[in-house]
Amino acid sequence: MKLIEELREKVVVVEGKNDKRALEALGIKQVIAINGKPLINLIPQLKGKDVAILTDFDRRGRQIYAKLRKLLQAYGIKHNPGLRKQVARLGKKKIEEIKEGDFHGEDSTYFHKIRDPCFIQSGWGCGET
Repeated sequence: MKLIEELREKVVVVEGKNDKRALEALGIKQVIAINGKPLINLIPQLKGKDVAILTDFDRRGRQIYAKLRKLLQAYGIKHNPGLRKQVARLGKKKIEEIKEGDFHGEDSTYFHKIRDPCFIQSGWGCGET
């Protein structure tokens, strides 16, 4: 449960309302859904906060993550990319699919993929989007 406890201490940015509901069901209270709004609009809410970006692990989610990460860096806002990697190891492609039971044994889940070069590059296997 270490991962979920760390997420509870962050402001977590997700793509949509279903993602937000899923994380709130896990006791994560500070969740901001992008909901298609311009990313720049998030800056006032995130200034001075410790942020975790948990967009989905599909192509669109990875694109949003890359853009938001650069934007946060430009504004000097701290974010923790390690938390995103740990959530990816849970094996869910969408944040809305995450349930509390997924966090049991989180340190060993998908350990074999960590050394896979395709997993390291994309967060999933080669050819998967």
